[in-house]
Amino acid sequence: MIPDLTNEDLKAHEFTIIRQRMNSSRFNLEQRIEKYVRKSDALKIQQSLKDFLLVQASLVDKIGKTQNGYAIELATLCGATVGRATLNYDEEETISFFHAKKIDYHKSFPFPVNDALELYVLSLDIHRNSKCLEAVTDAFFAWMQETTAENIISQPEFSSLPSFTFNVDGKSYTAPLSSSAKEKKPSINVQKYIKSPISSPETKLAEKQAMPCLSDYIHGHDEIKQEFFKITTVVKHLDYFSRLFDRKKLFQNYLLVGPPGTGKTTLISSLAERCGLVFMNIPCVELGSEYFSKMASNIHAVYDTGRRLLEQEKKLGVIIFFDEFDHIAKRRGYGNSPENDSLITTLNENLDGGSSRAGIITFAATNIEEIIDPAITSRFHKLYVGYPTTDEGVIGVHHAIIKKMENYANQALFGEIDYTQILPFSRRDERYKSGRVIEHILYGAAIQSALQEVQKHGEKETLPLINTFGLAEAYQKYHLDEPFPVVTAKTKTRIA
Repeated sequence: MIPDLTNEDLKAHEFTIIRQRMNSSRFNLEQRIEKYVRKSDALKIQQSLKDFLLVQASLVDKIGKTQNGYAIELATLCGATVGRATLNYDEEETISFFHAKKIDYHKSFPFPVNDALELYVLSLDIHRNSKCLEAVTDAFFAWMQETTAENIISQPEFSSLPSFTFNVDGKSYTAPLSSSAKEKKPSINVQKYIKSPISSPETKLAEKQAMPCLSDYIHGHDEIKQEFFKITTVVKHLDYFSRLFDRKKLFQNYLLVGPPGTGKTTLISSLAERCGLVFMNIPCVELGSEYFSKMASNIHAVYDTGRRLLEQEKKLGVIIFFDEFDHIAKRRGYGNSPENDSLITTLNENLDGGSSRAGIITFAATNIEEIIDPAITSRFHKLYVGYPTTDEGVIGVHHAIIKKMENYANQALFGEIDYTQILPFSRRDERYKSGRVIEHILYGAAIQSALQEVQKHGEKETLPLINTFGLAEAYQKYHLDEPFPVVTAKTKTRIA
């Protein structure tokens, strides 16, 4: 089932393993182990890691020629089994660091082993003054055994086996198999975040600009609208600007900074619609994965999709929008996470590659700019998207949202509103200046009005207009910590 490994098989990979794994500047395992404080036998630990890596590399070479589907998992399980036997650590010391962490074995060799070693190195740094090195290393091997066995047991020839044996340099080893298999989490499905323009790329821009545009319903943000005007003009006259300037310099990346609910996503969606561009709205929290380094792969997948839309589907352009950008762009060293550092490198590569193509524009939004890596922010032009600073601005947000609601309903929904009865809410708590909160309150008031009308008179084409009293009541009933208005049977009171 598993091919035997000879001493010659191991020696064939020894030079590469020692140079690129044990002694490389990336992992520097031998030096780390020698300097580790709590250990009893550095040579044994080094040998156990060397055996693990040698067996793994040798078996990948042999198994991969006939069983590519799970060669890396089998080789890793066997390597971890040999390494653990060499270490021969039988003390009980709990190491929870590796719990629930995963390695993506869909990647080609040696990327999975590099990911695993990065986690091992991180575990050494974290446990340096608290845990014995033998215990950390044994926990690492046990984790390698468990996570690979979960995948291997899904194969028919292994599904009913509690373990299997294999031979290395004339010595027999028994590799345990997990009793249950867990399904791997797939890569991010980028397609579900893509919103294509209403018109095809071949449609004349004049026709696109004649369509209803979300920016008509956005109040304020004049600086951002000016930037949007520049982008739409360049897109409209792309051939002309390309003759005058290097196409790599025509577009920038933009970082939108400001509190939640100020219309950042709506603004970017509006830009994409007005330019006739594909809009990829990527929630950064969904780029995450249980598999180490999968987030970086997901970021690559987003940009690869954008390039495909340009090159193969001949789209006019693509806007990639990362919401809650701080989730994937934290400063290097933040949280002592090697995966976070890998994300920064991946983003830098794609941001440079994205802006170098006249057709991919990256926008990102964050509420906490201060934790984003400086190398990332240097690749963006920053735009502040804040709450309105004046009463007129707050009223303008109400008017813009009401206009959108009434256009959709094709009828008037609100009467004359005395905003002196509404503004005290935003003066007391600036969260009431948020467009998202205002929209929730306005929709809550309108839906409640429609519900009452249906209960009294059934379905009617025209609804009674909401007045100042009804809107003030909706404000009073709204809970800032809840996503939608809560309708109660409170006594109607008028705000002073």
